[in-house]
Parts: sequence; structure tokens; C-alpha cells
Amino acid sequence: MIPKGHQERGEDLELTAQREVYEETGIEAEVVSKIGEISYSFRLGSTRIQKTVHHYLLRQVGGDLNHLGDPTGEVLKVSWFPMSELENVLAHENERKVAQQALEMLS
Repeated sequence: MIPKGHQERGEDLELTAQREVYEETGIEAEVVSKIGEISYSFRLGSTRIQKTVHHYLLRQVGGDLNHLGDPTGEVLKVSWFPMSELENVLAHENERKVAQQALEMLS
């Protein structure tokens, strides 16, 4: 999965992206560019939930994968992988599309 999470009070979206990446991976990063956003909805019992996920291209500026700052215990494993393996690593079609957009931005 791609790191993601909820915006905290007073945070702009770019700061949220940087914080979530650090909390879930240990990587300190700066935003290079916004890739896009994906909106979707789902049902939780009788309630329909509407979500929008904002995606950013980030560049590592510090930290490392050996320092997991995840206080929730949600993250079980973090690893680097070759860009050529995106199709095999990302489980969700939306994430694969975002990764493809990022690759196009880098080329």
C-alpha cells in the first residue's frame, strides 16, 4: 500500500502527505508535485462514506526505512522495490494508476 492517512487540524495537504510518509515509513520527504486525487465512496453499515485521497510525488530528504515512527502499529513491513515491479507490488488498481502517473512525471 501507498502511505496515506487523515489530515490533522491546521495541516495543509502537503504537510499531511509528508507526515504520513514519515510516520509509516521513517522517510523524511519534500513534496515535488501533486499527482492528483481519487474520490470514492463506500458503505459502512447504513452510512455512505465519501473519501478523497490526494496523491503527491515526494523526494526523500532524510530518514531511513529502519526507523518506523508508526505509533499505531498498522505498518507491518516497509521496503524499497524497483519501479519495474509496480504492477506486482501494488494491490489496488487506483494505486497502480497513481504510480503510473508518477512514473510519467519523472520521465
